[in-house]
Amino acid sequence: NKSSYETFSMHVSAGVCEIKGNNDRYWQVSDDRSKITVSGSAKQSMYMEFVEDSKFAIRYKDSDGSTYYLKGEKNGSLNFKATEITKEALWEF
Repeated sequence: NKSSYETFSMHVSAGVCEIKGNNDRYWQVSDDRSKITVSGSAKQSMYMEFVEDSKFAIRYKDSDGSTYYLKGEKNGSLNFKATEITKEALWEF
């Protein structure tokens, strides 16, 4: 098994970011927030929260107004299941 990488571009305006893949499609969050695909034709708004010197969290607001954070799982998958900022929801730049 060999890991492969994928590059995403992010457009930020007035604190709102939209993330787009190489295929010119946007991140699409599933209804239960367990999956993120790069298949959306419409932009989904996400927000970056800078937490420490070089760390940030990506926040997503669900259709009911609830807030969730992008979480990395041990198997490499990503989801918006974290309800607070934990070490699994922090990203470093």
